[in-house]
Order: sequence, then structure tokens, then C-alpha cells
Amino acid sequence: MPEHVHLVILPHEGAKISDILYRIKRPMSTRVVSWLKKNKPAFLSRLEQRHPDGRVMYHFWQAGGGYDRNLRTAQEIYEKIQYVHQNPVRRKLVATAMEWPWSSDRAWETGQEGQIPLDLSSLPDVGA
Repeated sequence: MPEHVHLVILPHEGAKISDILYRIKRPMSTRVVSWLKKNKPAFLSRLEQRHPDGRVMYHFWQAGGGYDRNLRTAQEIYEKIQYVHQNPVRRKLVATAMEWPWSSDRAWETGQEGQIPLDLSSLPDVGA
């Protein structure tokens, strides 16, 4: 999506969602801010956050930890994956989920790796 990200992940045993989000968000925001400084410095002011002590920070991600949900059954997992794949279609950004370039739908439907790698071996059987 142009303004948000959906992920369906299976964390390793003992992993904390806050650590996972940090490892995803931190490098991305660093790259975006660096790119903006070099290529679109005027836009950078839209991300600027000034602190009372004078420090300037750039806020790329929405505040908070995101909206996470524990998926407990195979059916819930498959439903959420379909929801994610259909999101750009519902928003009328594309006619089919496979057309959205940043989707895993192509890999999901065809088994061919795309821009978004999938670990299909970690998915439970629907009958589980």
C-alpha cells in the first residue's frame, strides 16, 4: 500500500514483536531519511519533529507499535494472507492482486519467487 505495510510473520520462539518491528522499521527509516536528504531535502521538513531541547528528529513511521494480531488457526492465517493480497484491489489501485508489484500474491499463486519472498513451508495445513 502506498502509506502502510502489512506483514504476516511467524516469529521464532521467544521473539518479541517490538524487536521484530524495530529491525524492520529502523533500517527503512534510516534509508528513507538519507535518500530524502540527498534527493528531496524540501520534503524532509514534513517528517521533522523538534524536541524542546532543540534536537531535530525525523519521524517516518506512524507512532506506536502498529496493529498486530495473533493468528491462532490455519484458517485465520490464510484469511489474513488473502486480506493482505486483496488490499490494493479493494483500494482500486490495481484490478487483480497479482498486478500490485509489492505483493507476495504472485509467489503465492504461482509458486515463483517475486520481489517478496515467501516461506511457504512454515504455513500450516488448512486442515490443521
